[in-house]
Amino acid sequence: MKLNLHIIKDELAGLGFEGLVKADRLSFGLEHVEGCEGWPEQPSSIVVLVIRASDLPREQPRGARLSILCIGQPTAEWRHGYHDVIWTTGESSVLGLANEVSRVFAKYDAWDQVLQAAATHKAPLQKAVEATGKLLSNPFAAFSTSYRKLFEWYPDIDEPSEEYRRYREAMDNGLPYMADVDVNSIVTDEFLPEFVKTSEPTIVRLNAYDYPALLYNVSVGGVPCITVGMDGVIAPFTNRDFSIVKHFGDRLSDMLTADEVFHLTHPEAVREALSELIAHRLLPPEQIAGLLDHYGWGERDNYCVLVAMPTREKRSDEILEQLALSMSRLLASDCYLVGDGCITFAINLTERQECAATVRSRIGAHAASIGLVACLSTAFDDFKDLYYYYQQARVSAGLMRGEADAAGATTFDEHAVDYICERMVGRCGPSKAEALVPEGLRRLIDHDRQKGTDYARSLGVYLRNERNVAKTVRQEFIHRNTFAYRLQRIEEISALNLDDPDVRLWLLMAFSLLEREKTK
Repeated sequence: MKLNLHIIKDELAGLGFEGLVKADRLSFGLEHVEGCEGWPEQPSSIVVLVIRASDLPREQPRGARLSILCIGQPTAEWRHGYHDVIWTTGESSVLGLANEVSRVFAKYDAWDQVLQAAATHKAPLQKAVEATGKLLSNPFAAFSTSYRKLFEWYPDIDEPSEEYRRYREAMDNGLPYMADVDVNSIVTDEFLPEFVKTSEPTIVRLNAYDYPALLYNVSVGGVPCITVGMDGVIAPFTNRDFSIVKHFGDRLSDMLTADEVFHLTHPEAVREALSELIAHRLLPPEQIAGLLDHYGWGERDNYCVLVAMPTREKRSDEILEQLALSMSRLLASDCYLVGDGCITFAINLTERQECAATVRSRIGAHAASIGLVACLSTAFDDFKDLYYYYQQARVSAGLMRGEADAAGATTFDEHAVDYICERMVGRCGPSKAEALVPEGLRRLIDHDRQKGTDYARSLGVYLRNERNVAKTVRQEFIHRNTFAYRLQRIEEISALNLDDPDVRLWLLMAFSLLEREKTK
């Protein structure tokens, strides 16, 4: 395995190396070590040079950056120059130090062979996890985007601190998924939307915890779907930790196929049950119970449905599957189905202790960034009723997609009247939609057409402003007396009783229907 000088420096920390390594801690370009009794004729950038400071040339060579371990402090020119130079002032020989570095190379080569065996399925994943854990000083784990555990590893400490004992009890819960309290802390933290975009190991600090986490997004089949990392509850992170997490994560993408990850977190039984419920087919109670048991949900928990669809062009189910995985991290749920041109999530609000509006605020910007419109249904408390709330969210998402520059997320409450109108038109048929318009409003529209007035539009503004005259005249840019006359004529022509709340509701829905007809 190739190493970098950061790893070697941390592994040989007992020798008290000084100096800063300028090279990227995530690059692995060093292949072996060479002990030099004098400056070599053609030094290589892939070799760790072990040399006495007194044997360094006065002028630094040009070309590729070299990695040098010095015995004794080099001159200022070398200490602050172009090449990566670290030094020890301890007692050591060139041969002895070179042998120490060789052992480091051998140690990491043996580790990498275990990872390769897992990647070629000649050894189980757990072997790779155990071998990696032995290199680390902190707990090490991997989770799917919906916070289901792929593995977890905890260091055994003879005399653990109280902090580590409490941490271990909370995290090592014997469940296949992260505890709800921890998931809630993650999905509501402001770091998450930015972290999902990162492609390198990153230190994050959650507001709910007093320790940092070193996390890395791992892609399988080109899709970011696993988070690998460790929590800094025992020791501070080192540059070597970054390198190990990065290398393991990259190997992990070879250890698992996209299908394995998908089926691990999203079994066939879940998809089958969701598919049947969404199609409004009767399911045996035990099949619904199986889906709920998989997630640890209660049938009478509070739920909502989220439907997301592309803003404009159609996208294949494969692309939608990738987008669903990116959404599942922010929603903390992999209870979803892809099909019929959209993504459908069932979300347990009780589990997250949230309402649809807070879910919307968390997912909205991300949905917009990946070209989706999304709508959340109203809450319901019987999972068997999922179909009706799926219809709410799907129709509303479709209405939202028809709006100019639509993107992001909304809730059903904002589209309820449009939804009702859509269902009414669906029952009557588009050609019969006009049958739902009151006769008085039809007379008003005919009058406007014949006389060139604009009474129908003024009535719509007046009703949407909840019959607030002051607000209406400001919006219409007319005098109050002028509007009073106009309102009198509206009532005379239409013969509608605007004091009747049922009449006002009918009119508002009729206006919504007519506006929908105009946009078609």
